[in-house]
Amino acid sequence: MNMNFILIIILLIIGGFLGIIIQASYRNIRRRRNKSKSLMNSSVPEKIEFSEKDYKLLAIEWKTTIETQMHFNDLIIKFRSIVLSIFIGTLGIIYGLTKQIKLQTVDIYVLIGLSFTFWICCFVLDFFYYHRLLLGSVGHSRKFDNNEILKKKGLFGLTSRINNEINPGVSKILIWIFYLLPMFAITLAIILRQSGLLK
Repeated sequence: MNMNFILIIILLIIGGFLGIIIQASYRNIRRRRNKSKSLMNSSVPEKIEFSEKDYKLLAIEWKTTIETQMHFNDLIIKFRSIVLSIFIGTLGIIYGLTKQIKLQTVDIYVLIGLSFTFWICCFVLDFFYYHRLLLGSVGHSRKFDNNEILKKKGLFGLTSRINNEINPGVSKILIWIFYLLPMFAITLAIILRQSGLLK
């Protein structure tokens, strides 16, 4: 079987996965925007009714909300670190096996395809689940940041300040770059090696 044909098949599988992810992401984002607008209006009030004795309860809830954001942030960073280590380690093992036991090219491409499938599945879990957990906790804290009485007293506002520095759209782009860049680099290395430009 022609190795270029196998390489094209791998690239088509990766492209197919990415196309499905992009289309699902686009549809989900549109649905989420509409849904989050209605949820923000109904379940997370812009104005909180409270009296002076409620400040302690508000502070406790705000602290819990911020701790939840920090927890999800730590979870995402650990997840990405572990996944990246496994992905690079797997590719290193595949490269080592090709030198040691002289795997056939078909076997190499199958192993690389499995590694890419693992990487794409981790992207889906990260982007569509873990990242949304973080966005949900950030959205919840807006009820504190958007309250005029609390703003006048100089209370809360951390989430709004962070959102002014890095908005959620930028974070989504960075996630895409984190997951796409290694795939493109490895695919380019495979193409260069297959064409004889890379030894």
